[in-house]
Amino acid sequence: MARQTSIYQLIPQLSDLELLLLICLIADNHCIVRAAEEDLNDVQRDVTSISHSLFGFSCTTIDCNPDTTLEDLSNAVLEDAVPSERDNHERASSVAFRSSRSRSPAKTNTLDERKTCNLIIARNLDQTDRNVQVQALELMRSRRIYSRYAAHATPKRFLFVALLDEAADGPPFLTPHLNDQMFVSHECTTFEDSASGNKHPTRTPSTSSLDSATSVLRRPSPYKRPSIMPHLGYRNPDPPISEAHLMHLAHLVSKVRPSATISRHIHNIPTHLRLHRHVKGGVSAVATRHLNLLSRILAVLQLPADASNEAESNLPVVTPTLVGLAATKVYAHRVEVVKRPEDERSMQWGSDYDAVAEQLRGASVERCINETVLRLEVPA
Repeated sequence: MARQTSIYQLIPQLSDLELLLLICLIADNHCIVRAAEEDLNDVQRDVTSISHSLFGFSCTTIDCNPDTTLEDLSNAVLEDAVPSERDNHERASSVAFRSSRSRSPAKTNTLDERKTCNLIIARNLDQTDRNVQVQALELMRSRRIYSRYAAHATPKRFLFVALLDEAADGPPFLTPHLNDQMFVSHECTTFEDSASGNKHPTRTPSTSSLDSATSVLRRPSPYKRPSIMPHLGYRNPDPPISEAHLMHLAHLVSKVRPSATISRHIHNIPTHLRLHRHVKGGVSAVATRHLNLLSRILAVLQLPADASNEAESNLPVVTPTLVGLAATKVYAHRVEVVKRPEDERSMQWGSDYDAVAEQLRGASVERCINETVLRLEVPA
């Protein structure tokens, strides 16, 4: 079990983006990553390198814009690999068909059995047409996409990452159903690196923390991408996090059972969040299920570095702190904040317009989530 034990020694060394992708793969769900416009290229490169080197996955990027079509999306997500450069287990078979009716030289048709890439980065997905976003939602739910001549399935491990500009108006950032389908969201924030003397654009980190996990210190990617396969990038044949690791962690998550008081605390968060005077909507039933799942995943990832297979007999405990951290990640892209004083619910009972307008000036998604979590009574 030395192979499985090493995953617990690796987890504390993971960066924020690496940990985000690991969590999404364990949950078998998808995510939103937000960054400043000038950092989108760096974040895209890092996510691609993490996919190739840390997980050994294929990865593709589609740069979306208002003119992106359904065909552009379906063509971009397919893994365009040369069979000789792939493992025998991943090789797409080509079958030749000969027409018996034609007297002309036989024409060869190739049966297109390509699959989508393991990891798809949809950059600026929020700028595309609604139909394209619906197609992306259908890909996530049905795990297949249709090209002009065939239907293409996704691999067993499949992750869809929406890479958005942090200046995008929202939430919701995407169409309602697609936005709600996203498991978690993460905001990459850069700082000035005083230790190394390198100057980076300095921006105020998000206050949604309860945590230090909502911000990322931009650093050169530790992963190198040799040019041996320029159309696919380098895929590590023996990645540090393998399929066995993912299955082991997912199995542990399925065994975690929060106590009755913790389960009540988990359900109290969406209940009180809906009643917050500055919350307009976005607190859905899907989000509650995601909150429960993420809380259990975080509990499993808190296992000590010397954890082993015996951890199943002594499963980790879901704590209120982990639930609060999970809430900041699950609701950050979902909660809609009241923007106009006339839409604030207390106006129905005669509140002063100017007083409500003053209150709304400091309203934000992060503040609503933090106030809700901090005001709840912490279970003993």
